[in-house]
Amino acid sequence: MRKNSQIVIATVPWVDTNSPIMAPAALKSCLQENNIQSYAFDLNAEVKQLVENHPYRDSILKFFLTEQVDQRAKKSIKDIIDFMVDRIISHDPEWVGLSLLTYLSQITNFWLCARLRQRAPEIKIIIGGPGAFVTLKSGNSYVAALKSQNLIDYYISGDGESSMVALMQGQTDYPGINDINWQQIPNLNDLPIPNYDDYDWSLYKNKQIRLVGSRGCVRDCTFCDVHEHWNKFQYKSGEKIFSEINSLKSKYSIDVFSFSDSLVNGNQKEYRHLITRLADFNASQNSIKDRIRWTGSFIIRPMDQMKESDWKLTAESGAEILSVGVESFVEHIRYHIRKKFSNADLEFALEMGAKYGIKMHLLLIVGYATETQKDFDAQLKWVENHKRFAINPINLVQIGSGLGILPGTWLDRNKDILKITLGNSEVMQDWSSELTGTTPKIRMEWHHQMYEKLKECKFTPSYMHDNHVLIESYINGKYQTGS
Repeated sequence: MRKNSQIVIATVPWVDTNSPIMAPAALKSCLQENNIQSYAFDLNAEVKQLVENHPYRDSILKFFLTEQVDQRAKKSIKDIIDFMVDRIISHDPEWVGLSLLTYLSQITNFWLCARLRQRAPEIKIIIGGPGAFVTLKSGNSYVAALKSQNLIDYYISGDGESSMVALMQGQTDYPGINDINWQQIPNLNDLPIPNYDDYDWSLYKNKQIRLVGSRGCVRDCTFCDVHEHWNKFQYKSGEKIFSEINSLKSKYSIDVFSFSDSLVNGNQKEYRHLITRLADFNASQNSIKDRIRWTGSFIIRPMDQMKESDWKLTAESGAEILSVGVESFVEHIRYHIRKKFSNADLEFALEMGAKYGIKMHLLLIVGYATETQKDFDAQLKWVENHKRFAINPINLVQIGSGLGILPGTWLDRNKDILKITLGNSEVMQDWSSELTGTTPKIRMEWHHQMYEKLKECKFTPSYMHDNHVLIESYINGKYQTGS
């Protein structure tokens, strides 16, 4: 029988986002360049739409994240798993590639793979993405378990653009295939433009196109495992990124772009080239609606590195929202994290954002490894003293779900020195500190206090609901690994 697609590539729920996930589109363009037929779509968005207004939404979400079953929602959960399988096998593929953006997709992926094996055992299953490897106990325990249970045929670690093509061409010994040792793409400028042809754009509240300008990071933050994935910072030229944006804007009639980079301004020279080209393009447009707009993750640099002229050009380039990993409002904690900017640098950046109309999402860690009650009180005081930045430019403060100790990070390697004791669960936030006297319960209480203080001071606080379903369940003693 002739297959409709050699491979179907799909995102795996649950990812709490209203915009498209890029991985399938990026892989499709690489496969297409090598004459390999594929269908690449955002299954997460389709399932999210199904669940959004479902009467058992919370129960379904809790199952995806913790495997707890509400008997009332049991049939609905089964129907959703079958819906996912139906979407995949409707294209009659020989292969399916499942992309896990975060570890929160692991339970859904397990049930999806199991049901695929039941209904279409002839389809070969590949999984990949950062979410397939991030667990507290081991970098590859999840994929190894799936492989031993014959629920997958292959897993791909690291950058999948070259290894996916190699696997489709029969090179099963290519670095990164069924192996955690992989090779970085030599030159990001050589990657083809992502292909979003199979995406259903009606699913998204935020119609924007994701793209990659760099991989890795110029910082080496103590809590972050980016360097475990990319030991070398790589970047595209500003001209290459500008060319991609122009091409995608023309093809899909979408003028909002979102960088998936760890940071969009890692290479200051190429960043200036890009924002100059974008600013010139926007100035040439007769209508505001035809201008390019963009969002991305951004590092605050010292004032002598990111001057007011750079901020002005950033605004003219179409920067709408910058996600900034401030991590702490306490300067000495931030320096311990290895964030190389002072409180004065932070205030300057906020003043520039307010002056030039650039919104900022601040990412905040509540309960860092060295944070004491005194430090936490100082964080609350900073919020109180900086009410003037609420809304403009700070339109969101995301306070996460607590610090997780990721394998391979500086915190993990130095946990004995920091007197950190890991718990027995796979929940990455399950750790206690003899140094600071904090526990998961204390840090979650701090989290709630910060949330309320931000609201009181007219900021807009936010947290990832899916993370909190899992963490709250753990703290309440209802979550057991492997249940």
